[in-house]
Amino acid sequence: MRNKLLFENKRDHIVHVINAAFMDLDMCTEAFAFTDAPHQSHYTSSPNTIQAIFPQETELYCVADASWKASTKKIGIGWSLHSKKGTLKIQGSVALTPTNS
Repeated sequence: MRNKLLFENKRDHIVHVINAAFMDLDMCTEAFAFTDAPHQSHYTSSPNTIQAIFPQETELYCVADASWKASTKKIGIGWSLHSKKGTLKIQGSVALTPTNS
């Protein structure tokens, strides 16, 4: 809904927004019901460091994001590769014309 407003200048009806929020709540509640108890306590504790989140054998982790703009029909993709200690190893970004696959 936010993307529609930002990229297409369209707004959803308030009833649709509320229904979508309740659907998201239902999905989130269902997802938490399927997690095991130790995992749940992990998420309710204070924020973790990157080192605490990944297994010991993890050497690198990748952060990626993408966005699009309907008016230009372009997509943007950005990524960065970090060591477990948080050191940036390499990063990149690109703007592309989307394809259907």
